[in-house]
Amino acid sequence: MPVLDVLRYQELEQVAVVVTRYFGGTLLGTGGLSRAYGQAAVQAVEAARPVLMRLCREYQVTASYTDHERLSRAWLQAGWRCSGAVFGIDVDIKVQVPLESDDAFRQLCADLTGGAALIEPQRQVYLPLPPPDPPPARA
Repeated sequence: MPVLDVLRYQELEQVAVVVTRYFGGTLLGTGGLSRAYGQAAVQAVEAARPVLMRLCREYQVTASYTDHERLSRAWLQAGWRCSGAVFGIDVDIKVQVPLESDDAFRQLCADLTGGAALIEPQRQVYLPLPPPDPPPARA
């Protein structure tokens, strides 16, 4: 219950927190054990920096090498994820775009490539967008 109370207080959903306590010979009692579990959950939530998951559509984009450079910069600036680039005659790359940005994505690709990019919609996925910052380095 102490862990669940922390999650409810923070209004977090779709979260799992695991607290493991190794017995070191000290009996904490019911109250002490509850406080220890609650405190561990608070520390875990603070360290995790929760993110908002957004429904995205994944696209397979095929473009020339020159267009790929322009597109990659624009996608990065827009906060869209790119992955799985395959370099052949052209460049095939997967791009994950929030559903509400579908039209803007298609228009941007058309504008930057003169309509030459082949854009194929793929699956829908939930992703943290914009991507979360990496955790700070520990001293």
